[in-house]
Amino acid sequence: MEQIEILEKEIQRISNELLNTLDINEINNFLDNSDSNNNSNNNNNDNDNNKIENKYIQAYKAITSIPGSGELVTPFTIISEVGDITRFKTKKHFVSYIGLDPTVSQSGKYKRNKKISKKGNKHLRHIFTLWAERVLKLMPEYRKKYHDLIKRGKHKKVAEIVIARKLAELVYTLWTNNTVFDYKYFRSRILKNA
Repeated sequence: MEQIEILEKEIQRISNELLNTLDINEINNFLDNSDSNNNSNNNNNDNDNNKIENKYIQAYKAITSIPGSGELVTPFTIISEVGDITRFKTKKHFVSYIGLDPTVSQSGKYKRNKKISKKGNKHLRHIFTLWAERVLKLMPEYRKKYHDLIKRGKHKKVAEIVIARKLAELVYTLWTNNTVFDYKYFRSRILKNA
């Protein structure tokens, strides 16, 4: 419990720092002042700023629509750490960036998945693992998956990482498609795949 509280405080501190550096009004004022001599540039910059702002508002809506995400820390940290989601071609690339992908050991026909790579962004990895703990309390579908993994002999932390990976894939899908979480659709997909 103490580790979770320490991690949550660290996440809060990091996201506060990020929020302080990403003040949209300051950025807009800076851009307006630097281009005030050229009116046509101002119009272009306003359009560009609106596009950027709308893109991140859509990302915020997508992330906050998922249960357990909260209103501030999780969505703002994810958005500020990821930046432009389109730089990831697939959800596998996104999961790899976070560091929730398994390492693979191969020799001839022998192939084994080992621990997670941890080569990715450690802030996002912590956010997603903490979020996975909250989601287990809020979403019975993920809780069932978690308990199924434990019954199959997986360690609790391994099962949490699986849920964190599922959350990362869900965030990627919602963010890239500019949609929000639809629980009925999610539930129908889970039941179809069961």
